[in-house]
Amino acid sequence: MKIREIVKRISDLRKTRKPFVSNYYLSLQKSDKDFVTWTTDSSIVFCDQEENLLRCYFASVDLQDLNTLFEKVPSDAVMDYIVKEELSEFSWVNDTLFRHYTTLARHTYLDLCGEHEKSKHELFMEQFYEENFGEFATEKDAVELYQMLYQIFDFRVSRLPSMEELLQLIRKKWVLLYREKGEIIAFLMYQIEGKKYYGYQIYNSGTADITYNLERRAVEYAKEHYGVKSSYSWTEIGNLGANKRAGEIDGTFDYIFIKR
Repeated sequence: MKIREIVKRISDLRKTRKPFVSNYYLSLQKSDKDFVTWTTDSSIVFCDQEENLLRCYFASVDLQDLNTLFEKVPSDAVMDYIVKEELSEFSWVNDTLFRHYTTLARHTYLDLCGEHEKSKHELFMEQFYEENFGEFATEKDAVELYQMLYQIFDFRVSRLPSMEELLQLIRKKWVLLYREKGEIIAFLMYQIEGKKYYGYQIYNSGTADITYNLERRAVEYAKEHYGVKSSYSWTEIGNLGANKRAGEIDGTFDYIFIKR
């Protein structure tokens, strides 16, 4: 089923004015794929084949009916549920069908250009600042970076790029890296969404000043070339170091499930 028809069915479910639950947020609107889809009068479930996984989307006004469709979803499919509240129960999904795998928290910084009182950590890190730290990745780095991404990160949690998507990021100068003795020991990938800077992926096997300098150079570049005014990123709840560095959680959470 094409995405236009899927969205029409979701819209019709919303119009019933019954309690409505969904995890589709118009992220596939430009896709021309034919999606594997299961439907009833009160629910729709469909899956998108990504680089290394199958991602499941749904919309329903009948939870019991929804779970009959979940039974048809292949094992190991990944399902996200993004909401603006912290949850401990997921009544809409039968836990014998999907298991809760992990939770991401979103961090938003609304004013990148405004003056703010610097924290002790920021003041401490400023002594290590180097204006032209690192380098922008080139297409020659793509294979190595691609391999590192899939070795370092959990592809079920991090939405990792395909090789073509990675090349597009590199061509846009959205990838910075740092080498020691000719080897890549750190990299940063970001994306631009309107006037928002999205901290996409970051890895550093070296010292903390490397992360600081890569992030600062990327943000300064994005401010100069794209006029970004705000930023956001996602971190895993259990990653205390990343959570501390990213700052205050804005109240939005991504609950990730795996089909049993």
